[in-house]
This record gives sequence, C-alpha cells and structure tokens, in this order.
Amino acid sequence: MAEGDQRASRSYRHRPWLAFTVVVSPVLLSFVGVVLVHAVTHPSYRSLMAVLVALAFFGGAQAFVVLSWRMRTVVDDAGVTQYWILRQYRMQWSEVTAMELVRSVRRWYVRIHCGERTFETIPCLQLYGSVSPWQVRALFGLPSGAPRAAEAAYEDMRRRWKAHQRHR
Repeated sequence: MAEGDQRASRSYRHRPWLAFTVVVSPVLLSFVGVVLVHAVTHPSYRSLMAVLVALAFFGGAQAFVVLSWRMRTVVDDAGVTQYWILRQYRMQWSEVTAMELVRSVRRWYVRIHCGERTFETIPCLQLYGSVSPWQVRALFGLPSGAPRAAEAAYEDMRRRWKAHQRHR
C-alpha cells in the first residue's frame, strides 16, 4: 500500500440498519394504505385519527432511515470517530490501550479500549435465519472466523494504531 493511501481516512457504514429499514418500510407503507382505504370507505373521527397515527408512525420510521445514514465509523491516522444518530465519539490513537475483534451472539464488532472506557465500533451483523454460516462451518469442523468486512476493518484500524505507536 502506498504511503499516500495510509494517510487517507476510511469510512465504514453501518449497513445492517439500512437493510432492516428497507424491509420494514414497505410493510409499514402497506399498513398505512390499509388504514387510509378504511378511512376513505368509512369516514369518521376515529378513522381519521387512525390515519394520523399510522402516518406519524410511518414518518418516524422514515426519519430513522434518513438519520441512519449518519451512522458510520471513520478511521484516520489520528484516531477513530464513531458517528451515531444523535452523537459522536472521537478516540485518539494516543488514548487507545487495546483493540480486539469480538463475536457476540449475532454480530461481530471491534472493541476499542481507552483506559477504563471501551467503545464498540463497526458492527457487522450475521445473516439472520435458523442456521448461520458460522454454525454450518462449526458443524463440519471448519474454522469459523469473522466476516471479511469485519476482519478488513479490524486490520485497517490495527495497522493505523501500530503506525501511531511507532511514531510516538
């Protein structure tokens, strides 16, 4: 990798939330459609209120979709910035004491230790279903590692952290 590529920041999007909302949005929209058809065919105060509540619920869900585009992790030579919907956290490489790739029940993430504080960054959800690919691999005795995207993000972060430690 060229020296210029190492200096550039890298942004990792949190796509599982976006995928979830793409599936849920049509279901909510069809619910709003059913309520709206009922209100048109049976006009009353209650049906109007039902339409307003359904539209408010759908609007809130769509606001979450728009705001979830903000959720990302940016890694650069100075540190890691975690952007959530309403806040952000900045961890300088000089504050980082340890870093590990961790598997939870249905997801992988990079845990960053900054002294007593820990941060979970770059969540990588497994596919939901009755059997995950990792369970199938374990059944046949094959090694089951992290998804390639999680491993690549972890290696990028470790490389930058180690480079910072060498230059101190």
